[in-house]
Amino acid sequence: AGSYNANSNSKTLYPTGDMNTLVYPVRGGMEDWAYAASWDTELVQPCTPSTYGGYAPEKTIYNNASLRMFNMLVEASDMKEPSEKHLGSDENLFVARQGVKNGNGHVSRNLRMCLLLLDLVEPYVQLLNVNTREGGVVLDADVVPLQKRFHRSCIHTKVVNVPRTDDNIVSVDWTVGGAFTIEYTQLMAAKWTDLDDKIFDCMSQPTQQNLDTLLSQKHLLQLTKRHQGATRWHRNGPDGGSKSSLIEGFLPDPIFSADIDISHFQAGDSIAVFALAKVDPDWNNNNGEEDPHSHMAQVRTNPNWHFENANKTIQGRLEWLSIPVTLVIGPADSAIKEMSVRMPPSENNLTTSQQGGSFFSKQNKVLYITLSIIVVLVMFKVLIWNKSKRAYEKKVNEEFDMVPLDVNRDAISYDDDIKVENLDLD
Repeated sequence: AGSYNANSNSKTLYPTGDMNTLVYPVRGGMEDWAYAASWDTELVQPCTPSTYGGYAPEKTIYNNASLRMFNMLVEASDMKEPSEKHLGSDENLFVARQGVKNGNGHVSRNLRMCLLLLDLVEPYVQLLNVNTREGGVVLDADVVPLQKRFHRSCIHTKVVNVPRTDDNIVSVDWTVGGAFTIEYTQLMAAKWTDLDDKIFDCMSQPTQQNLDTLLSQKHLLQLTKRHQGATRWHRNGPDGGSKSSLIEGFLPDPIFSADIDISHFQAGDSIAVFALAKVDPDWNNNNGEEDPHSHMAQVRTNPNWHFENANKTIQGRLEWLSIPVTLVIGPADSAIKEMSVRMPPSENNLTTSQQGGSFFSKQNKVLYITLSIIVVLVMFKVLIWNKSKRAYEKKVNEEFDMVPLDVNRDAISYDDDIKVENLDLD
């Protein structure tokens, strides 16, 4: 928080420290309870309030996973009601240029801090583009919370055809977020057919053990040189490359670049390219004291950290993988171009071999039955409408004795056999 200028020594930065030292200790404070009540349980007991009709004690019992919060107390101002001119605005909220005054203030600083904490919940790695030095392909952002993914759907949703060239080199750029320090980051490339589809399934991160096993099989992989750096949230600003963020006016993200050698692949091969990163190793530096107990610290430093609660799983890891890009090796006379399918294959339209079961899944059966009922109802309505229309036309013909308009009614004589004479059809 404070003036948002990368690489600046602003004197308006908030002082930071632990709550007891920087502010003051509070007996039974909410912050201490939210962090420690799941593991420091000796004095924790169910609440039994009597106000507002009481509260069920069983609703105040928490398991060992739920109360390990990473929380921050912000003393924003010595004045409880600062003047409006000190509140700031959302203008230039993320601009990191010297001399920019707008976008700073009590509200602005704390908005940035909230966004920082949201971003830090989980580290992530994102591929940005392929061969942009030669007019290549800029990839769509894929770090989208709650986006539904399906088994190996990423093989289809991020695909680039890369032709063989004289040097057979493909450049890939990527970035790292959700952290402060980037201990190392690099690219990993392998043929999709060499990757276990139960582990590299496009839906989840592999366990650290599975990833270590793959990384030891160097004959299957191509690993690029490791880079170090820092993210946009680091005290000294981003560090990783000279390129700026793709979003104009925002603080540049660290952008890394490396080359993939495709000379040993064959035309038609599908190559999975991942970016991986290890971040924030100092979050587990306890300085000789007790290890941190928050999920936020342990999830990025401890591969053995595992908790389950409310149908959610928290699994720690050391290395984080991006969603991969698939490079399809094309002939030399082909162009580099994107071949992605925007609507990812789902369990309802994958082949039997892709989804590991019958195409006629439970979801499909419900869909087919629903569509069949709709079709039957529409056909029934059409039949009833046609029947009503014919009955109406018959009634009109009977009441008005309708004849064709081009017939001379005076030329028609009627007898028991209904004879028609002297028709004038001109």
